[in-house]
Amino acid sequence: MKITAIVNNMTQDTKELAIVKQQSTKAYQAAEGLIIKTSEDMNVATDILSKIKTVQKLIKEKKESLTKPLNEALKNARALFAPIEDSAERAESIIKQKMVAYQVEEDKKVKIEEKKIMDRVERKTMTGNTALKKLDEIETPENTVETKFGGKAQFKEMAKMVIVNEKEVEDKYWVINEVALRADTLSAYKEGRELPKGVKVELEKKVSGYSK
Repeated sequence: MKITAIVNNMTQDTKELAIVKQQSTKAYQAAEGLIIKTSEDMNVATDILSKIKTVQKLIKEKKESLTKPLNEALKNARALFAPIEDSAERAESIIKQKMVAYQVEEDKKVKIEEKKIMDRVERKTMTGNTALKKLDEIETPENTVETKFGGKAQFKEMAKMVIVNEKEVEDKYWVINEVALRADTLSAYKEGRELPKGVKVELEKKVSGYSK
């Protein structure tokens, strides 16, 4: 479905949406104003809950009548551009890797030359003034490269963390896998097995509503 058709449907559904909104408002007001003190009040609450579930169903249907075509259009657009974007991203990654590899190699050469000069200074086979002059003469790779065609690339050194020994990392930096812990805890509870250490199970009462 084209975007224009979707927009037209949205305009057409405005009146129906207003009705659903009105029903939702009434359901909220009924829930807000109800006080449950007797079994009769509980019956009223059950009827209100049932109506709320009906309103929620209508809201979902109306929302999906608009979002499903939009999502389908978005899915098709992504599918159309995905291989093109992937090719461009891989090309960028390849050229950057080659540029960084060259720059790193050039940096190594500079450090080797610098070390040779400093070694001669330590061995006193070269004076300090001569060493400074030769250090200045070493050709170092440019951090910014600009071409006559307007191309520009800039090299930066970014700090990154590397874990060298997991056992020495402090406890405060470890994150609990709550998804796995919850699954194991509830599974152990249902099967009557011992719970994982450091957790307990609390029973929380909830109510489910059903629409006609």
